[in-house]
Amino acid sequence: MFFEDKILPNSFIDELEQVMLANTTPWYFQSSTTEKKWGYNKIKGEVDSSQFTHLILWPNQSQSFLWPIVRPVLFFIEKELDLNVISVHRSKANLLHPKPHMNKENFHPPHHDGYEENKKILSALYYVHDSDGDTHFFDKFYPDTPEEMNIVKKVSPERGKIVVFDAHQYHSSSPPRDNERRVVLNFVFELGEDK
Repeated sequence: MFFEDKILPNSFIDELEQVMLANTTPWYFQSSTTEKKWGYNKIKGEVDSSQFTHLILWPNQSQSFLWPIVRPVLFFIEKELDLNVISVHRSKANLLHPKPHMNKENFHPPHHDGYEENKKILSALYYVHDSDGDTHFFDKFYPDTPEEMNIVKKVSPERGKIVVFDAHQYHSSSPPRDNERRVVLNFVFELGEDK
């Protein structure tokens, strides 16, 4: 599955942007964009960097005042795609700043969000505002090792855009070059039987 579109009402898009870009929303420094080091040879163009994150829900429990604000994004996804969401494994926000050591062809280390092969797990990205710093999608899925991968799609951050995809698919972010920040919401959720 791969879905890319704007499905939220403008008033909700406005609210999410105001909350997520507010100077009162706390951010926490992370020295890397991925939690795990895969132990493989880097692929051409891969460069890691730091980022700021805000953990919203983990594991299946609210960790932030933001959860009631961002949770309706999943309701819109569920309705638009006619899904049966039975569990939300994680939700977080990522904030990237420009990185002088990275060029337009660079991207962060590829990773996947789903670890359970026998479950239907999807990831969703929500782009809070217009920015640059594409998300790269690769042709490998967990449990495959991320070696010798090819980029099959790039998605540019566009305010209000949602991307939904198989959580086992390797993907990566890239930092902005022309904007001061790139803010994305991420959801990882499990599906039950079809409606």
